[in-house]
Amino acid sequence: MTVLPLTTWAAVAVSCAALLARPEPRWTAGHRLGRPPAPRWPRALTLAVAVPASASVLTLVGGPAPLLVLATAVGVAVVVTREVARAGRRARARAALHEVTELVDLLASELRAGVLPDRALALASVDHERVAPAARVARLGGDVAAALRAVGEQPGCGGMVAVAAAWQLSETCGAPLADVLDRVARGLRFEAELADELRSTVEPARATGRLLAVLPVLGLLLGAGLGADPVRVLTTTLPGAACLVVGTGLACLGVAWIESAADRAERG
Repeated sequence: MTVLPLTTWAAVAVSCAALLARPEPRWTAGHRLGRPPAPRWPRALTLAVAVPASASVLTLVGGPAPLLVLATAVGVAVVVTREVARAGRRARARAALHEVTELVDLLASELRAGVLPDRALALASVDHERVAPAARVARLGGDVAAALRAVGEQPGCGGMVAVAAAWQLSETCGAPLADVLDRVARGLRFEAELADELRSTVEPARATGRLLAVLPVLGLLLGAGLGADPVRVLTTTLPGAACLVVGTGLACLGVAWIESAADRAERG
């Protein structure tokens, strides 16, 4: 086993994970205006060139075993990258929910202080950039409710749909907007508390799944400490590489299944 294949495996695994991981959608004014996002064909082209070339090099260097190790490394890197992205989306959704709750509280307090709704929205947009487009629409005399509904389409900002409905109701029939926003804020706080409780309930299951996925690595370290060479067997022999593929695939499948079940429980 030379240093070159190990370096190639690591480089190709990281690059393929970055290429395969789907980027987080960004809610920008361009998307709301209907402009398409940037094309992804450079990513697909790079992937189509990098993977076959690396596979050919590894096959020539060490036979089919390094190719199986490469496939395993790429699969693990993709799974880890996607799970990290999912965790980031969950964290951003929780932060957005708390931010929307603070925003609704701020709007209600400004309205109770006698500030006009358009002016209250402009003041809130100073600290909460999510409603800056709606504040600009209000300043220009446009449809504020529609702008607030567009904000509500962002992950974790569903409460803004209720704010948009309250705003439209106030403009249509003169309903007291501050009272309605107080009720909306109470509902959002209850939703945030429920989400935190559900997350604390399913987090031990997530931690257990990740621990079980890491235990085989500790077993390899234990075998190396006892004088064996399990890493060489797994990376240079065909039976060892096959065992590596099967074991790693089952571990990744278990982690993905636990994460999916936990996500369904949180959404429920």
